[in-house]
Amino acid sequence: MKVLIFILMILGCVVVGLLSGRYASEVVNYAKSYWLEPKAFYITTDPELLESVEASSFDSIGWSQLLPESEKQLLSYYLPDESLDFTEQIRRSIEASSSEEYRSAAYSTNIVETLPGKSIAISGFIVPIVLGEGRTVQSFFLVPYFGACIHYPPPPPNQMIYVSTPNNFPLPDMHQAYTLKGVLKEGLYEDLLGTSAYQLDLISVTTFQGTPDDFRQH
Repeated sequence: MKVLIFILMILGCVVVGLLSGRYASEVVNYAKSYWLEPKAFYITTDPELLESVEASSFDSIGWSQLLPESEKQLLSYYLPDESLDFTEQIRRSIEASSSEEYRSAAYSTNIVETLPGKSIAISGFIVPIVLGEGRTVQSFFLVPYFGACIHYPPPPPNQMIYVSTPNNFPLPDMHQAYTLKGVLKEGLYEDLLGTSAYQLDLISVTTFQGTPDDFRQH
């Protein structure tokens, strides 16, 4: 009996070895998708939208890529920089308060003209605008850092994305960051919470671990 069990164990190992050699990549990819990739808790049911991106990949972008280069350089100059000595930090802070160019960039609706129409993935925090029945979200802003538009003033319009969904989804944890996939568009949207210069035709929402904002220091 013991010999039979031993033989069966050997045969089992051989079969597993053959299968793992043949299907190793498939097994690894499946494991990664199941265990490592977060599950979407929202996926659009719009067939036209799904068809429009079926053959395209999503470009992962950061918030700095939504800024025109000239404005990015200007805003970067006045961002807090701990590498500078205290006197220089104070000087730049005073300069920023009287700079018309800085004020203009801080409220800019200018966009990066090459981005509209692209299928993108971008991570940020959800700020609900319109809620539906049962505490579901109908429309919202995606912003680069937690507390924007609620605890802190809104970022520039070209650092906010407006999203409206045909299918409401449950109100998410506002302390949690999320990755949104969709088709980016140009279009102003104004609300008491803020103004956005971009809009997104939403395809999916998944959780994100990390710091979404690649531009500001917090």
